[in-house]
Amino acid sequence: VHSVTRIEDGEQYVIKTIGISPLDRTEQEEAIREVQLLAAVDHPRIVRYLDSFCEAGKLFIVMEFCEGGDLHGFLAAQKGALLHERQVWSFFMQVHACGSGAFIRFASSYLPAVAHSLMHHISLST
Repeated sequence: VHSVTRIEDGEQYVIKTIGISPLDRTEQEEAIREVQLLAAVDHPRIVRYLDSFCEAGKLFIVMEFCEGGDLHGFLAAQKGALLHERQVWSFFMQVHACGSGAFIRFASSYLPAVAHSLMHHISLST
C-alpha cells in the first residue's frame, strides 16, 4: 500500500497494488471480488473505495487515506507489546458494528488472519 497525493487538489489517498499476472485464474477472480466488495461497502468505519484499474500485470485499488493507518501498522508499531483484552474486544466490536452483508462476506475472509494477529498481541485481563 502506497500513499499518494492528487496533484490538482493535494488530497491524499492510498493505492493498494496486487501483482495479478503471476496469479492463477482463481486468485485473479478473488482479487476482482475484493474490489467488488470494497466498492459495495459504505460505512463510516470502513476505508472508502474510490477506484481501481489494471496496468502492466498489476491491479491498483485506490482508497481513502486514513490518518491512523491500518490494523497491521498499529500492531507493528506496538513492537511486541501486548494489547489489553478490552482493546482487542473493541476492535472486534467495531468490525461487528459494520453489519453490512457485503462487508461481512469481505471480512470473513480476513477475520481469521486478524484474529491470529491480535491473539499474538493480547494481554488477558484478570
